[in-house]
Amino acid sequence: MNIKCYYRLYDKSYMGHGCTWKICLNSFINNFNPDKKELIIYLDNCEQTTIDEVVKLCSDKDIEYKITNDGNALGFYNVTVDAISENSDDTIIYFVEGDYLHRPGSKFALIEMFSCFGNNNYVTLYDHPDKYYPFMWDSNYNRYINHCEHGPNQDIKSKIYLLKSGWWRTTNLTCWTYAAQVKTLKEDFEIITKWTKPFAPGKAKDIELFDNLAEKGRILYSPIPSYSGHSACLPGYINWNSYK
Repeated sequence: MNIKCYYRLYDKSYMGHGCTWKICLNSFINNFNPDKKELIIYLDNCEQTTIDEVVKLCSDKDIEYKITNDGNALGFYNVTVDAISENSDDTIIYFVEGDYLHRPGSKFALIEMFSCFGNNNYVTLYDHPDKYYPFMWDSNYNRYINHCEHGPNQDIKSKIYLLKSGWWRTTNLTCWTYAAQVKTLKEDFEIITKWTKPFAPGKAKDIELFDNLAEKGRILYSPIPSYSGHSACLPGYINWNSYK
């Protein structure tokens, strides 16, 4: 399966657990391990020192990049437009925010899920801790509760699947780091537009997006345990320091 990763880097994102944009980017490159033709990095509203550093990295590794000033909501809209226009319908598009850590095997896991269940649906590699409230909301997570936008999510019911990459569950929502095939993004473009573009220059609405997609019949899958982690709200039972 073809895959293309659209990595959005904003160097002022809130990050916890000692993470920086550089740590997260290196974690993605080293652990997700995309081929150089499978990755494009968007530098959105970044400081010039960050731009210079990433441009050099891209030049050294022959990675494509774009410099933008879109902001959150418009940025997600424009990246979706680019992904749809630049790739074939069966290409897996992985939208990645620049404040995530990734584990080894995450690329295989993502592709395997699409080969089994992901066609016409959505996949995230993030098993958000909000699904396990209050058991995984220890003091470490509670420090960041204001930055975990979804909040406690106690009543979700899931179907569980076992693949070579491990256990997977159906889930109800995730952040803006997720994957879908181009054909699915085209079919859902009106919904995606509804919860992104009109909210510029503010934040896109991820909860409302996945609520609407579920109403349409789309399914969202996430792994157990997590293959990626938002740096402000990392999933438990994983030594994320090993993947920085």
